[in-house]
Amino acid sequence: MRDPSSLLCLLDVADGIGGSAVATHFPAHVIVDLSDSMTEEDMVIGNRAVDRLTAVKAVAGDFIERRTGDRVGLILFGSQAYQQAPLTFDRATVRTLLFESAIGLAGKATAIGDAIGLAVKRLRETPSGVPAKRGPDAHPGPPAAQQRVLILLTDGANTAGSIEPRK
Repeated sequence: MRDPSSLLCLLDVADGIGGSAVATHFPAHVIVDLSDSMTEEDMVIGNRAVDRLTAVKAVAGDFIERRTGDRVGLILFGSQAYQQAPLTFDRATVRTLLFESAIGLAGKATAIGDAIGLAVKRLRETPSGVPAKRGPDAHPGPPAAQQRVLILLTDGANTAGSIEPRK
């Protein structure tokens, strides 16, 4: 049995240290795998064996809840990828849509590349709403208006779709 943190370690990196509410003011798409392999009951929450999707919902739901002041979107995928929720400040609705998702809803296979491609397309279409910081206090790297976040939650390899993800 695995602890959900082994599947979802990326969330800790994106969420900051200490588990408090964090606003980055960068739009973030949470991308969730609904393929058949997510039925495996090899995760543990509170000393109880759960399937991978249940573990994803618990951790990603908490992550979404704590994004105070951030826009969050939801992309679900299996054999196909689709946008379940556009970027929004309405975290409660995004969480509800996440918790209502079900294995097989988007097909049985795993189209990781298509899901990433859809998320990138949606993020490129949407400005972050954060003005670029200039002057001596500016953060190195791209201006804030160009910073966006993708959080991919999957357990498998790309087995479907038209876009092959890079490793």
